[in-house]
Amino acid sequence: MKKLNSFDESYRKLDPISQKKIRKAICLMAEDLRHPSLQARKLAGREHVWYCRADRDLRITFQFDETGDIVLRNCGHHDPTLKKP
Repeated sequence: MKKLNSFDESYRKLDPISQKKIRKAICLMAEDLRHPSLQARKLAGREHVWYCRADRDLRITFQFDETGDIVLRNCGHHDPTLKKP
């Protein structure tokens, strides 16, 4: 799993409890992207961007590279995270 700089920046801005939830979701992503709690799906209007849930409000956006590996793009609260490019 790879990370873009934007992911690191958004992760650092989160409170410690939210960071812990994001870490847990990333572990689930690495094990099984289809895990029911993640509810992973494509982001509407964005051809190569996907998102998943860390909890009711926290989201992680990601994409797949040419080898099929997950590249983490962004994380944070629902609306601001899903609206970022």
